[in-house]
Amino acid sequence: MIPTSFNVTAFDEPARVSRLQRWTTVPLLRVLTRTLRFMSLDQSTAAAIDDVMTTTDRDRLESDLASGVTALTGNQVAAFA
Repeated sequence: MIPTSFNVTAFDEPARVSRLQRWTTVPLLRVLTRTLRFMSLDQSTAAAIDDVMTTTDRDRLESDLASGVTALTGNQVAAFA
């Protein structure tokens, strides 16, 4: 059950696609540590700037995403490849 306070529109944007897709292999996680400068919503490219994510922040992000993929897949995927 999804609570009425849950923002479904915000969830749908990054999580849903126009067709159902299933993973047939464990997905690879690739974290880009360079900061990209936002240009516009219509632009498909971005400019990297000098700011770089720290190793500690990258490790924390990877840990959060790994625990999230386990929860989102009903414990079918325990970790990224």
